[in-house]
Amino acid sequence: MTEPAAAGRALGSRYVLLERIGRGASGEVWRAHDHQTSGDVAAKLLWPQHAADPEILARFVRERSVLLGLDHPQVVRVRDFVAEGRDLAIVMDLVEGPSLARVLRERGTLAPAAAVPLSAAVLDALDAAHRRGVVHRDVKPDNVLLARPGSLAAADVRLADFGIAGIVQDEGASGTELVGTPAYMPPELVAYGKFGPASDVYAVGVLLYELLAGRTPFAGEGTHMTLGMRQVEDAPPPLPVAEPLREVLHRLLSKDPGTRPTAAAAAQVFRSLDDAALAGPALPPQPTPASWSRSASSLPGKRAVEAALRGSTAAAGDRTTHGGGAAGARAGAPDDLDATSLRAARPVRPGRPAAGEADPELGDGSTMMRATAPDVRLVPRSTTGRRLSTRTRVLIGLGSALAVAGAGAGVWASGVLDREPVDPELEITTAAAHRSGSHLPTGLRVDLDASWDATDRVTRFRVALSAAPNAPLRGDVLVVTPAPGGGCADVAEEEGVVRPVRASSDGVDLACGQRLLDVDLSGGSTAVVDLAVDLAPVDAEGTVADDYGPWLETVQQATEAALPGLPGTAFALQRVTGVRVEPTGVTLTGAATAVPYRVTALWASGGEAGETELFTQDTSDGMETELLRQLTGGAGLDGVSVSSCYAAQVIGIRVLAEQPEASCHVRAVVGALDSGEAGFAIRMR
Repeated sequence: MTEPAAAGRALGSRYVLLERIGRGASGEVWRAHDHQTSGDVAAKLLWPQHAADPEILARFVRERSVLLGLDHPQVVRVRDFVAEGRDLAIVMDLVEGPSLARVLRERGTLAPAAAVPLSAAVLDALDAAHRRGVVHRDVKPDNVLLARPGSLAAADVRLADFGIAGIVQDEGASGTELVGTPAYMPPELVAYGKFGPASDVYAVGVLLYELLAGRTPFAGEGTHMTLGMRQVEDAPPPLPVAEPLREVLHRLLSKDPGTRPTAAAAAQVFRSLDDAALAGPALPPQPTPASWSRSASSLPGKRAVEAALRGSTAAAGDRTTHGGGAAGARAGAPDDLDATSLRAARPVRPGRPAAGEADPELGDGSTMMRATAPDVRLVPRSTTGRRLSTRTRVLIGLGSALAVAGAGAGVWASGVLDREPVDPELEITTAAAHRSGSHLPTGLRVDLDASWDATDRVTRFRVALSAAPNAPLRGDVLVVTPAPGGGCADVAEEEGVVRPVRASSDGVDLACGQRLLDVDLSGGSTAVVDLAVDLAPVDAEGTVADDYGPWLETVQQATEAALPGLPGTAFALQRVTGVRVEPTGVTLTGAATAVPYRVTALWASGGEAGETELFTQDTSDGMETELLRQLTGGAGLDGVSVSSCYAAQVIGIRVLAEQPEASCHVRAVVGALDSGEAGFAIRMR
């Protein structure tokens, strides 16, 4: 694991790091000294693994000019970008005061006379950004800083972290993956994966509600998916504030983005509220409701939402699209909604969210939620855990799911985990951690998260399994869970969900292997498996580990090391590396002659002689192999695409040669696996 930055070392040729002041999912924030100005700045160092990723580096360079040009008194100004060696850093103004998240933790709530001007200042910052074609995407108290400690003056508001999510989005993110924090996500982002300036305004409505109530409007029991669907379906519980203020909140939190005011208009309405509307002391922290009422308004259909978001973009003034190094188009253009990560753009995924909590000063506890349709269903399965008092849970979204990830990586101080019982009075402060996987050739991706459950005193282990948009998949998935220091981390077995790999049933003796059973992924979807692990992050001397990062890295490495040596067709979703098509030349015998060919799956090693037949030109519906069904999400031949040259006709999977051609070809695509073109000749008799 790469060591973190250290105080006193140089950052580029201009800066020297002084002290770390924040830490989160995408990196660390340091106070740094600027040799040129002789002043201090804030430098956000992205985690070293990002510097090794060419896609992130390209985004880093691409977004540079946009963020450098975002200059407003209420915006934390980006001064410089550093890309040198393993360092990727964004250099910003140093803001000495706390975040609004810290203010809320200290005070609980704010009086309307303080909360409303602060929210108006945030809207001013957003208005300036929207006029440049930039959307923030993650407005929340963590990202609203105050220039002076102890001040609640609106003039001291500084909105931070524009564009960070767009730069460190996961390289495997697809157009259906969403950036943000669930409590602040607008309905259109949850339901359709769409975001625009009106979505930022919604987040300010949530922010103001939280400043007044001490909690977000839809906070309560349930999963993050439950929270997201409340944004779509339920009404925010009304607050005991003056009617004019309640009405403004209602407008900002409208389900329909087309009925929300622009940032500029909302700021003007806030400032037009009279003293009577803002009178009164701060409310006591508001309790979460026991039940939720359906909203009287509803989210319109996707096309209407897209039109409304484009309209809100166009209303903000002239803009240019940035991204991909190409000149942009006018903001109101039909495809503008998917233009770039910093605009009303296709949602992208940053460093993953906290399974615990991110550093509140960094404001980087972003999460990813996958776009959901209004008819999303979750299939929970749970049973009493073996050796554990808690239950494991599986949430499998049909076409979508929420994947929650770790708040950041660091150094595992203890170097070893102790699975023996620990002192129940010992406070475990181990930080949650996340490890991203990469898309395998089949389109499968496996991301890992771990956090400490202080209530049940077990490690919560989350496995997020996602499929590329063109790769529906179905089958078992392997995760190997060694315990640092030797032995295996004991995962609670659950019937139909997870069980240990056994020689008697699996034909392989794999220590610490866990079989996640019958994972079913539609293209672009995610399944999340929550497991309880009998593992305490404490070493033999009673030292509590800093974070779970190294253990997750060990799990990744052990899993990757085990896969190539497995026999047969086990865990095909992780072991198939490609497909091959092998056609045979033909001689025309009539108007059309069938071309014989076979398509095989290729394995990294193991398997049946390195290849396994998937289908031939004579395979028919109902005759598909189980392996083919796994690689197509159960679709079988319906998940296969076959193409050929102009001299042949393709009907289903049958290739019929119709005229002579010395260099014809057959190409087969099975889910995400593409054989490429394999040549054959069509001859005359």
